Amino acid sequence: MPVHRDEALFEDACHLKVAVATTGEMGGDAGHGGWTEITLINSEGNCGIEVDTAHAHASDVDQVTIRVRGDAEMVVLANALEWAGQRLREFAGERAEPFAEAEDPFP
Repeated sequence: MPVHRDEALFEDACHLKVAVATTGEMGGDAGHGGWTEITLINSEGNCGIEVDTAHAHASDVDQVTIRVRGDAEMVVLANALEWAGQRLREFAGERAEPFAEAEDPFP
């Protein structure tokens, strides 16, 4: 099963690397083997990342990974992240410009 991977570095007063990995669509729910994960990496140690779960809280972590399983879950996660990014750009005002993806050197 091929796994598609990519990552990008985002910089301002902090540096945040984001990595994605997915099997892509596998034909249904988690029982079909599909999964998608998003990892946020505090690459320079200057992003104050905190994590809350239903059971614990951690401050100043260097990496957070979210994994979902299934085709619909991959699409819903992508839509949710896109919505969150759009809303955060609206809240940030003129300072936040939409991400302009660089041209793929290996099409």
